[in-house]
Amino acid sequence: MINIGICDDEKTVLKGISKILESCIINLDLDAEIVIETTEQADIISAIKNKAIDVLFLDIDFKNSERNGIKLAKELRALN
Repeated sequence: MINIGICDDEKTVLKGISKILESCIINLDLDAEIVIETTEQADIISAIKNKAIDVLFLDIDFKNSERNGIKLAKELRALN
C-alpha cells in the first residue's frame, strides 16, 4: 500500500488534486490511499516524522507562511 499525502494552502486546489488522485487510484486499480489532505505544514511534518506518507504532493508557493514548499521539502528530507 502506498500512502499519499497532499498539502496545499488553497482548499480548492487541495480538493482538486485529491479528486484527480482518487480517480487515478480507482481507474488504475492502484494499491494506494490518500491518508492526509491538509492546508497545514505542521500536519505534514508530523506525518513524515511518523512515517505515515510514502508520496507527498506539496505546494511550492505557500502564501501567508514564512516557509515555502521548497524549504519545507528540504526540512522533510532531513527528517526522512
